Amino acid sequence: MDGAEGESKGYLECAAQPGLKLEVKAGDIIGREGNVDVSRLEDAEYMSRKHARFLKKSDSWFIENLSTKSFTYVNGKQVAPESQVEIKSGDRITLGTARCTFRVEESD
Repeated sequence: MDGAEGESKGYLECAAQPGLKLEVKAGDIIGREGNVDVSRLEDAEYMSRKHARFLKKSDSWFIENLSTKSFTYVNGKQVAPESQVEIKSGDRITLGTARCTFRVEESD
């Protein structure tokens, strides 16, 4: 679906920095050494270096917890290390102490 009409983009809105959007694509890794830039997040220091991966299968998004020390939560439920959970627009995601909301934006 590269560049296809109606393709969705994911992003995170984090509570500590209102108005800041972190774009995520399928395969992106979020963390202090991931390819999603978290340098502007005040509470990123408690994320693992490679905390979680965003995946997309068909029209569904997933988050995979890559961290065994820092926690990942979706809507208050802990995601076990090395497991995946489906996420939808509006879901609350906590990465270490960073509290974010996952959003999906449909492109035209």
